[in-house]
Amino acid sequence: MHFLSLMKAAVRFALIGLCLHLWCNTPRSQTLWKTYTSSDKSFAIKAPAPLREVASFDGEHGANLAPDQRYEWATCYAVIETDPENVRFGIDVVNGRLKDIRSQPQAKLLWYLSAVLIGDEDNPDPKIQRRINVNGLKGTEYFHIRENLAGNTGEIYTRGRIFDRGGRVYVITFIGRDAKDLTSADAERFLNSFRLLKPRTRGRHRRA
Repeated sequence: MHFLSLMKAAVRFALIGLCLHLWCNTPRSQTLWKTYTSSDKSFAIKAPAPLREVASFDGEHGANLAPDQRYEWATCYAVIETDPENVRFGIDVVNGRLKDIRSQPQAKLLWYLSAVLIGDEDNPDPKIQRRINVNGLKGTEYFHIRENLAGNTGEIYTRGRIFDRGGRVYVITFIGRDAKDLTSADAERFLNSFRLLKPRTRGRHRRA
């Protein structure tokens, strides 16, 4: 009987170990994704973890939760899977009604936002820039790639999309581990799922 108990315990531990091994080695693209909505109900997007409003977000530095780092000209969101230092997905909603924003020509504004929020201010020109039409939204897509060569401060592999909707400019960014990661299943799924939501209108009261 003692021998059988030991065997059952050994089998139980082996099964637990196998489950942990399979869980740790499951590709992140196979984790459960859900559709999340922004706090102002203006857009929805699919992600492997909840969408959270943060103080600031950009492709070079990721998410920042410190209140004193909050952007005054944009509302920022990030998908925090483990910790803020390892964020892969982020969205900035820029206030397009600000005078400083609209005083620039659109082409220059988009180039600037691409450098500041998606890529690298020190090397502002994207590796790839192209026009896109996704889910009925016309915009521009940018790939910023900075390899860790001599004299560089670090690697940057980011891919982002900008949709200028007048009053709001949406900047959706994916941060990759390398250049190949920028076209991964996770990158495509996140970027292609972005949708604007129609504002709810209050029904008119009927006259008696």
